[in-house]
Amino acid sequence: MTLSQAPEHLEARRRLAQLIDEALQKGQRVTVTEPETWRRWTNAAFGLKVDATESAVRTWRRVENPVRPPHIVKMLNVFYGDPQDPKLSPALKPVVEGFQPARKAMYDAWRLADGHAIVEPETPRLSNIGSADFGDLAEIVVLQVHQPTQDNYRGNLIVPVTLGIRPDEDVEYAGKKVAIGVKDAYFAVESSDWQPVQNSIFGTKKTPKVGDTVSPGVVQVFGKTDGQGRIHDTPLDDEPNVTMEPVKDDAAGTIGFSVRVKRDAFVVTARDGGETTDAQNTVLDAIFADGAFPKDRKGRLIVARRRVTPKANRDSGGEGA
Repeated sequence: MTLSQAPEHLEARRRLAQLIDEALQKGQRVTVTEPETWRRWTNAAFGLKVDATESAVRTWRRVENPVRPPHIVKMLNVFYGDPQDPKLSPALKPVVEGFQPARKAMYDAWRLADGHAIVEPETPRLSNIGSADFGDLAEIVVLQVHQPTQDNYRGNLIVPVTLGIRPDEDVEYAGKKVAIGVKDAYFAVESSDWQPVQNSIFGTKKTPKVGDTVSPGVVQVFGKTDGQGRIHDTPLDDEPNVTMEPVKDDAAGTIGFSVRVKRDAFVVTARDGGETTDAQNTVLDAIFADGAFPKDRKGRLIVARRRVTPKANRDSGGEGA
């Protein structure tokens, strides 16, 4: 049983299932036509849109005993659109913007159903943070780590990982109202019991969105960018699993994943009419200040962290660090 399916999170999962079911019944989609003309989604048709099976969609919307979808971004984009999509037409832009409260409600419900990344909409942005989670300030990374499965090869583990990077257009920090995005980032894995196999993105296997290994267990990741050079993509699409091999006979410990960003990879722009250079310097000085947010030994800001413990040692799923 994964943590997101734990009994104590049943009510949160039911709320998410209710939102999904209502959107499917309504035929929620991005179009300039009136809602009265929308056609109800079938499980099969919606599954094709989000790369899921008909039976999976059925379990997501089943209110009595729902299953939390492992991924949410594609679903949100199909239902409500993506306001940061550079290909969004002028005619659809106001439509998509109008859908954003509903999009946020479903996204928050999905996070609440996870049991780790709980977000209360009325909680204000943090302003005085000591070693805080950067995700509480700016939601520029969606990092999901799922329960490993056995590889049946020398005790190896296959760990499914979902990584999405996008700008957060609504951040207020250090007295500045800004948008924050990144041009590139570093994806890292750490464990005292496990290490990535050589034929992985942390070794010899490369994809168009994953660069060379810069240090053991750390690779640079890229993606499609918007007009300001900010990543708006899912860099691990081509390689969504990380295979780990034990480094000792009784390997059973936690595996940690994180996303890290150098100062010069941040793109900070003023959104209140202020001068962007001043806003960028002020905000970056604040978030990179000692004790503000966690950094690695290279001085890179840790913008997201997750860890997972294999079932053989602990019956749990991916969790926040």
